[in-house]
Amino acid sequence: MRVAVAILVCLCTSLGHGAATAATPKKDMDKLNQCIQSASGNDLDAKDCYVALAQGEDARLNVNWKRLIEAVGGKGSAKGKALLAEQKAWLGYRDAACFHMALDGGTLDRLQAQICYTNLITARADEIADFADFYHDPYSPN
Repeated sequence: MRVAVAILVCLCTSLGHGAATAATPKKDMDKLNQCIQSASGNDLDAKDCYVALAQGEDARLNVNWKRLIEAVGGKGSAKGKALLAEQKAWLGYRDAACFHMALDGGTLDRLQAQICYTNLITARADEIADFADFYHDPYSPN
């Protein structure tokens, strides 16, 4: 049984890890790989690896969010208000989207939920960075 769980953990972490690589800095991906190897099949330790990556991706999201809001003329502009409404909706989605995975309460369930959560943050960080780049472009319809 332990071997089956270890194989499943490796499969889940490799699937989740692959999705987190879009624009995640290489140094962060290297840390994730080292952390997962150090976890040696322990679900909770592997989950902590993804928690650390999620924190870094959230920081990247926040830096680019500030760039984006600045580029559209601030939170009070029409685009700023629209983006703020979108971000609030996304935060609700983020909080609900992976919750069902952890409801059974097992360590593997918690790992899968954290991988899902981390991947959502990474995808949103990429999207916000793309928006910020677009609106900082002098030829954007800003």
